[in-house]
Amino acid sequence: FVQILITPVKDNKGEPVGSVVLFHDITHEKELERMREDFTSMMVHELRSPLTGIRSIAGLLKTDRVKNEEKKFSDFVDLISTNASSMLDLVNDLLDVAKFESGKFEVLKRPSDLGHIINGRIESFASLAQESKLNLEQKVESGVPTTMAFDDAKISQVLNNLISNAIKYNNPGGKVTLGAFLCAQGKDIAQEAASHGFTWAGAHPGVVTAADVVVVSVTDTGFGIPAAEMSKLFNKFQQLSTAAKTEKKGTGLGLVVVKGVVEAHGGAVGVFSEEGKGSTFYFTLPVQAVPSILAVPSVKK
Repeated sequence: FVQILITPVKDNKGEPVGSVVLFHDITHEKELERMREDFTSMMVHELRSPLTGIRSIAGLLKTDRVKNEEKKFSDFVDLISTNASSMLDLVNDLLDVAKFESGKFEVLKRPSDLGHIINGRIESFASLAQESKLNLEQKVESGVPTTMAFDDAKISQVLNNLISNAIKYNNPGGKVTLGAFLCAQGKDIAQEAASHGFTWAGAHPGVVTAADVVVVSVTDTGFGIPAAEMSKLFNKFQQLSTAAKTEKKGTGLGLVVVKGVVEAHGGAVGVFSEEGKGSTFYFTLPVQAVPSILAVPSVKK
């Protein structure tokens, strides 16, 4: 796309003697405009779908037939709760992205047990994985500190986004593995993962840690990501071609939130993938001594 600006040139008597023609390449601006329009359309769909479901179910709950069937009534209430939660997650992602852009995003670090957080995510996604005919596993190495300083709500949000994607872009009969291991300063993350028994499709050496970190990973055996599209990851308004392989399309904000939250903790995000074999999304959390004012008080019996 080219924008053409023509400005007339006049002499000292005000008579036109020529013109200045400027050509401005606006291809990038037009592409951004198109992505924003696509994103807006997608957001409307993502909000409308659960709202339509809630309205329909609310109408059914008013009928005498449903009122007299306790189990069906309870199931409908559960559906309303699920749809409402989907909408709340979407709104929270939008708010977080807005805070990233304004520089107002903050995390509340406090003593937290990463293993406990991971167990909770496994339990939360167990039924969804079963519905999708997937095996959901965890592998937390013994070297991971019991207590670390991080925002447990935000790290849970990060894991929710990564696990949700791993389930969404997977094949029936596949597997999703949530793992964590300690990686010392100067060590190669991919090589350390292999030494701990993790199998990461497309993994290659070259990512070396600058400090002692805990590496948290979500690995799937799904579609994988084409090499040509790796640069689109963690960018707003963009979805990969793999989204066309599933009816469960998302907003494209999940990975943006993952990156922003992890970086706010002083960590980093990365991905290894091989098309047709699966992907591993990982992030790092610095291993730091928990400040004494945050330390969990000991309880004496």
